[in-house]
Amino acid sequence: MNDNAHINSEVRNGIRLSLIIPVYNVAEYLEDCLNSVLDQDIPKEEYEIICINDGSTDNSLEILKKYEKSNKNIIVIDKPNGGVSSARNAGLKACVGEFIWFIDGDDWIYPNCLGKILDAMTKENVQQCILHKKFGTENYNKSEKFGITKKIVLEERKTTTNAFEWFFNRKILMDNCIVFNESLKYGEDTLFVYEYSIQIAKDPKILEIIQGSPYYYRQRATSAMKTKKNSAKKLYVSSMITLSEIYKSYLNDDKLSDEIKKDTQSRVGMAVAGAMFATAMDKTMDKDEFLNTLKEKGLYPYKPLYFTLKWNTGFKHMVIEYMKFLFPFEWYYRLFCKLIKLIKRRG
Repeated sequence: MNDNAHINSEVRNGIRLSLIIPVYNVAEYLEDCLNSVLDQDIPKEEYEIICINDGSTDNSLEILKKYEKSNKNIIVIDKPNGGVSSARNAGLKACVGEFIWFIDGDDWIYPNCLGKILDAMTKENVQQCILHKKFGTENYNKSEKFGITKKIVLEERKTTTNAFEWFFNRKILMDNCIVFNESLKYGEDTLFVYEYSIQIAKDPKILEIIQGSPYYYRQRATSAMKTKKNSAKKLYVSSMITLSEIYKSYLNDDKLSDEIKKDTQSRVGMAVAGAMFATAMDKTMDKDEFLNTLKEKGLYPYKPLYFTLKWNTGFKHMVIEYMKFLFPFEWYYRLFCKLIKLIKRRG
């Protein structure tokens, strides 16, 4: 939570929903995204599309300006490059809708989905909604059909790892100064949703659309998550350590329930475990220095994360989680690092 954050409190008449789209060098996919948010089943007067050009060096800004000129509900903000969190925060400052949906500039949403989602929220009298996504490489098709075939109303707090899986209530974000942490290059979505979930814990009535996925997540080889595996392990480790420290700071908040504190403690461990795994896989990183840093910050050792041992996940994910399970035991982690080093040397 950022105490000096400011979100525009002005409300323009009739705006029910703000779509916030950060844009950075996605010209190849941007028109798919923009066409999808325009092909919707509610009047343009009822939703705004705020596009933040985050210092693109391709022709993304030119495309945005073209669409802004012919669509009165598109607002383009041009700013120097600062990262996706910086871009989203710029959108938060400018938006005025009752609800907020974050959409990445290289993804797209299904045509005629906005009205159906908002109508379902109105019918169930809820102030936030959890959505689900589809993965793939397909381009946007205006003839795609969207329908909500199953939904439930949750009466308990829930979080996700992606901001684009939520219709956020803007007033809750504004009243609690919840913004994206710009010091994090990884994990910023998870923290944002976590901080939001704390605020709705007292009245955790959430509509979850079980069947009917309105968000299409385009899988690209050059995406940020792919790049993490190839060239940004140190940055990832740094972000995970920062994230674990932020979670740890919440453990001192007496206003949090025991349930939330238990979840928060697990988040500390998961972030640390992620940093430990990435460090083990990078032969250039000093393992002794890394472990000393964790100990000095009071982040290690942590309690074993039993709940991560699941059989109903993908095989690769399951194997990694089982390898990480004993990381809280230093002797195991050092042995693991040596084995990885040996394997890489022979490979």
